[in-house]
Amino acid sequence: MSNFTHAVGVICAGVLAFAGVAAASLLSPASGPAEEPGLRGPTGVITAGPTLIGRWQAPKPANQNAYVEFTEYGIWFASDGCNTLDGTWSHGAGEALRVRSKDVMTAIGCDNLPIPTVIASAQSVSFEEHGDRARFTAADGTKTELMRTHDTSVTLEGRWVSDNPASTGHAYLDFKADGTWRGSDGCNSALGSWELTANPNFDPTAMAEFSMESMAPGLLTIGGYSGSTDIGCETADPQLPLALEATTWFGFTNADKIWLVGDSTLQRADYPPTTLIRDTVS
Repeated sequence: MSNFTHAVGVICAGVLAFAGVAAASLLSPASGPAEEPGLRGPTGVITAGPTLIGRWQAPKPANQNAYVEFTEYGIWFASDGCNTLDGTWSHGAGEALRVRSKDVMTAIGCDNLPIPTVIASAQSVSFEEHGDRARFTAADGTKTELMRTHDTSVTLEGRWVSDNPASTGHAYLDFKADGTWRGSDGCNSALGSWELTANPNFDPTAMAEFSMESMAPGLLTIGGYSGSTDIGCETADPQLPLALEATTWFGFTNADKIWLVGDSTLQRADYPPTTLIRDTVS
């Protein structure tokens, strides 16, 4: 197996072909409005009406572990309560909705609610109740309603640390709202600029080719990378901040967990994809 295939396999491990889209049932909204919806589109452009940005769920007593998150970066991710799916999105003129997603999803049995497959098959969306309720329509005319439970985007901004048990615990990456970042491997520091967007080359149909460029929903562009090196540091974590490259493929696992793959590190078996979790302690 090539190093390239090995690296991609780290992310795809345990992923199974998921059954076709279940017949989506109508998920009626709960009474009472959610917070006032934001007006930012997936690229930060101000839109003329409600936006999908935020979290959408079925009302209680439905499984509240099932949801979809539409981020301001044009990336979405969802769970049916156990299994996850992600991709890219854009909301065009009128009700047109363009969603791309992977054709596979982890398969774990639980109290499943098919929100991920509902989103993956949606071709249009309309809003009601001041944007607090959205009706997603599939190609076959099936309509599914979800309610907004959060109106702000999941963000990359903040401090992230490795979830690798072998990590020294001293390394971090800190993404700032002004588009700059700073990081450390525990001894040596580095900094630069960042921009996260939907991957324009995301193409789920090409997944069989094991191309990170086609299967990663996000593209993290790193600029102005600079840093210092201290020799003989015993607490250095070799994955951070070296995981960042000018072209870094990116994905959200959930709101507090991400993965990164530098474009060139795919060729190196000793640099597998880096998984980070949001630091809520520091």
